Amino acid sequence: MKDIDYRAELEKLYDYEIEITSIADCRKVMAELNEQEDLLRKIRSNVKLDIRNVKSNYLNERANIRVKYDSDKTPGLMDSLKGPFGSNRIKDIKKLENERLKNLDYLNEVLVIAENLLEQTQEIENDLQKMIKEKLGNF
Repeated sequence: MKDIDYRAELEKLYDYEIEITSIADCRKVMAELNEQEDLLRKIRSNVKLDIRNVKSNYLNERANIRVKYDSDKTPGLMDSLKGPFGSNRIKDIKKLENERLKNLDYLNEVLVIAENLLEQTQEIENDLQKMIKEKLGNF
């Protein structure tokens, strides 16, 4: 999923309103909550996968930067960041690190929201099940 998709899907779930007047409404709401719970689990799974991808891409890009600047240096300066390309190397690494942190912050925020909504959905389902049992007389 894309960033926009995560936000759009979470906003739809966040703005969900429940109105119950009968047992049939309870069952309808329970079915909708089950669908929402499945969607939240899918979002959570996709976000965790995206977090792993961001971390993996960061490591690959950092290795590419190291290879790029190490191949351009003279052998005497291989281990030093003070060579002719040191400042560019540091700038590229910092830029990459900032991008990684920005992406991880966003994804972690989405993950926390999805998990909170999942917990709330499960609590509502439990409350509805109790309500149905009370109305039916614990059958």
